[in-house]
Amino acid sequence: MFAVIRVQGEDWVVARPLGLDVGYGDSWCVRSSRMRDLLDEENPLKYRTFVDALNTATSDCYAGIDLPRAERHANWRDLLGWLSRDQDCHFAHHAEWRSAQLQSGPRALTLEDAYLVMRMSLGLLGPEEIGLLEKHRKLLGSKKQKEDLARQYEIYVDQAEQRLRQSVDELKDQPSGEIFGTAFVNIAERRVSSLNALLEDPDVLDRAELSDLQDALSALLRREGALEARTYDLKTQHEASTSELKNAQKQDANTLWKELIGLRWKCSYFKAKEEAMKNGCPGTAMVDQDIADPWRQQRIKELQEDIAAIAEQQRDVAADLEKMREETARHRQGLSKQTADVVRIRGDITTQIGQWMVRKDEADRYTAAWRDLNKIENGRDARQKRIDTSLAILRQARSRFEKQKADLSAYYEAILKRTISPNAEGEIAVDGDGLRPESNEIVADSGTTLREYADVLSFDLACLAAAICGIGHLPRLWIHDSPRQADSEEQLYFSVLGLVSDLERAYQDGKRPAFQYILTTTSPPPDALNRPPFVRARFHARSGDGKLLRCDFGK
Repeated sequence: MFAVIRVQGEDWVVARPLGLDVGYGDSWCVRSSRMRDLLDEENPLKYRTFVDALNTATSDCYAGIDLPRAERHANWRDLLGWLSRDQDCHFAHHAEWRSAQLQSGPRALTLEDAYLVMRMSLGLLGPEEIGLLEKHRKLLGSKKQKEDLARQYEIYVDQAEQRLRQSVDELKDQPSGEIFGTAFVNIAERRVSSLNALLEDPDVLDRAELSDLQDALSALLRREGALEARTYDLKTQHEASTSELKNAQKQDANTLWKELIGLRWKCSYFKAKEEAMKNGCPGTAMVDQDIADPWRQQRIKELQEDIAAIAEQQRDVAADLEKMREETARHRQGLSKQTADVVRIRGDITTQIGQWMVRKDEADRYTAAWRDLNKIENGRDARQKRIDTSLAILRQARSRFEKQKADLSAYYEAILKRTISPNAEGEIAVDGDGLRPESNEIVADSGTTLREYADVLSFDLACLAAAICGIGHLPRLWIHDSPRQADSEEQLYFSVLGLVSDLERAYQDGKRPAFQYILTTTSPPPDALNRPPFVRARFHARSGDGKLLRCDFGK
């Protein structure tokens, strides 16, 4: 799509693609009045350059404005939203320009932000009032914040006091407030102190009895350990004697001597082998001889007696150990029960201490909340006084624009009389709620559709007329995109077009009109306007020739 646009006396040729996103990457421009230059130029300018020129040309419309809801500076695209209302908004409100569901074009503004853009562009907002508005907005925000905080405090203290009163009976007659919170903290601190004292009281936890049980159990365990050690020793002795007895019972003389020789046994009575043999020792030559052991039977008998004695001792020690283990188990059970009682009592006391500490902390927070709530309540009058003072200063600042507002109201009322009824009356109001058109009951009784469209269209045309006459900073360009419901209201439709035609006739003698008004509609205009140069394009969907650029992009 190509267009030639004049901005502050300078012509621009702009190219933008159809059907792409809202970015600027595929758009470009040149400073020229000839469309061919856009194609011949080797280094066309970025589209952003043209947008910057628009921002500069319209800077008076929003200079110095910070949009509080959008949290950014106002710019040309914000103003464009008003100058080209979208049909999806249904023209239901004078400050609702764009549908939030749209994915392209100017972004939808909140009413607060839209009012600021409108007032500045109409010359109804000066630099002084911008600062005052910001200060007033902060005062209102602070008031709302304090009121919200006060409601939170009120809810909290009510709920906290209910919980605290359920914990004590001493304060049932105590009134609400900081005194109640302080009294509860004192009670909680006394309860915690007395419970800590119980933890140190030996009579409460039976520490003496518990200590005696522990000492008795320790003694029993030592005795039990000694018996177990004695049992192990006897078992070892029994196993050794039994093994020795078995060896003695199966050995003969030759076996004995063979073992002695195999072990290289040496005689302790003789220094040499020859001397031993002279004295009757067998030596190696006697290995095969049957030599009797005179001590073998005696040793077997002694071992049998030792084994019997050891077995008797084992039986006695086992009986003593069993009794000791039973006594130890009884003492262990008693100690376990006593310990469990101590743990339970200590746990109950510790739990109560924790509960009272939690209540004390809540009482501290309750007291602090009451204190903060009282500060908020005590400062309510002072805050309201600052807001009232700010409003008075704002009214004084706005009074400097009464002439512009009165002129704008006159245009608005004149247009109402043309579009609705000769008896219609109206004015443009500017106050803390923003900027809005107000009309009398004649307009209100004209029907919902007619009234809504009369308010919006009449207001826009009044602003256009005011701009033509030098009021404000608005560009004198307006687009109303298919006010569809108004198509059925022939009176309004013809009145609007007749009004615009009268504005154009004011420029005679070859003068070019200093404004441009575009209205897209499905209804034919009056016969006097249904011809060039007023009707610039007719579109229909019956064939490709009736569509934009004579092309069906859907095929």
